[in-house]
Amino acid sequence: MPDRRLRPFILGGIAGGVILGLLVAALVEHLLNPAAGSLATARPTATRQPFPNVTISAVTFHQMPVPTSGGNPYGITIGPDQALWFSETNGNKIARLANDGTIQEFAIPTLSSGPADVTTGPDGNLWFTEAVGNKIGRMSPQGQFAEFPLPEDDCSPVSIAKGPDGNLWFTENQCSAIGKITPTGQLVEYHTLNPDTQPLGIVAGPDGNLWFAEENDNAIARITPTGTITEFPLPDFLAGPAYLTAGYDHAIWFTEQNSPNIGRITTSGQITEYPIHAVGSEPLGIAARADGTIWFTELIQDRVGVVLPNGTVKEFDLGLPNSAPSVILVTAQGDVWFTEQHHNAIAQVVINP
Repeated sequence: MPDRRLRPFILGGIAGGVILGLLVAALVEHLLNPAAGSLATARPTATRQPFPNVTISAVTFHQMPVPTSGGNPYGITIGPDQALWFSETNGNKIARLANDGTIQEFAIPTLSSGPADVTTGPDGNLWFTEAVGNKIGRMSPQGQFAEFPLPEDDCSPVSIAKGPDGNLWFTENQCSAIGKITPTGQLVEYHTLNPDTQPLGIVAGPDGNLWFAEENDNAIARITPTGTITEFPLPDFLAGPAYLTAGYDHAIWFTEQNSPNIGRITTSGQITEYPIHAVGSEPLGIAARADGTIWFTELIQDRVGVVLPNGTVKEFDLGLPNSAPSVILVTAQGDVWFTEQHHNAIAQVVINP
């Protein structure tokens, strides 16, 4: 069985001719910088917004199988039609999950493109990254595709988000850059301050900027709509930050794969970390709920967790070994959904107060 730490969006070791099969490559080894040891200093505190006293006693999970065998669902978003849309990394498709539970799949024109993340753009279309195809894709809700190759080769675009400027912003994991694409397909790239930062997740912040995780540089970074980048090193220099979400407390929350922690950073750069109980769980996806809770997935331990407004961390076992829960989202109605790569399903969290 392949190592479950192999993820489809880190592609440095993939040869050019990708064939059918799980589109994965070895997890990038973190390069240790001896000078980074000074980052393990006292952690600053940050004030949380007041939220109701939230209690969660238990959760159950409702799985919906993906029609394509071995489709390997990964990214997920709320579409312009309020349905759930997701990518199938190995199935090479973008799919729609309707409210009645039916799933409709759309094949991407580029074969073996390795679709990773997907989001809804300001133009009412679905936008997605092609981690192997090295392109940004656009798809109308009716299934019409357009693809835009990146200026540099083998950049492995991963995460994509709608920016405050009406453009789409995305990470280029292997080129250590942040890309911007207009709804008409014009591309601009901004390289990170240091080489080999390997940015992963990106999200629009409450301050009008984009925030992204530098996995290999162990930092959370901010980029303005004009391309100015500021980095905020994490206290743990082996943290391996992955994905981010904008919380309802006007802060940015993120997962730390290696620590493992759930992190919180204010727009002024104050960082707080919340340890996860399961060591080696590799938290990955993360999403905020309006009640102040922060939901996350644990890729290795097959769990979904939540940080309550009072800072308490709770974790819930899926009961499905090797399911690989990945990207997670919260709908406007407060429903929590996530993708299961290896179980090949879209799952809903049913919350029991």
